[in-house]
Amino acid sequence: MAKKYPKPIFKPRELKKLFEDEWYVDAEWPDSTIERMVGPFVSNSEARDWMTHKSRKWLDSKEVWPQGIELNKNQDEEHRFENALCRH
Repeated sequence: MAKKYPKPIFKPRELKKLFEDEWYVDAEWPDSTIERMVGPFVSNSEARDWMTHKSRKWLDSKEVWPQGIELNKNQDEEHRFENALCRH
């Protein structure tokens, strides 16, 4: 049986700048942690398009230990563990 890991809620976020605005997508995890993640995008619709079409691939590249330590599958095991401990 496959393990179930928590899934975030993806939210577009606008960053206002002097000459042009940018959009990003944040991930809000069930423990209320917000991960600033993807962007910049030119518009809200471009950010939402990423959420619809590419967020699954991003989520599949993530791995969460039962203790809540988040890892990236692309790193070697020792490096992932060191990075995870530094974050907590």
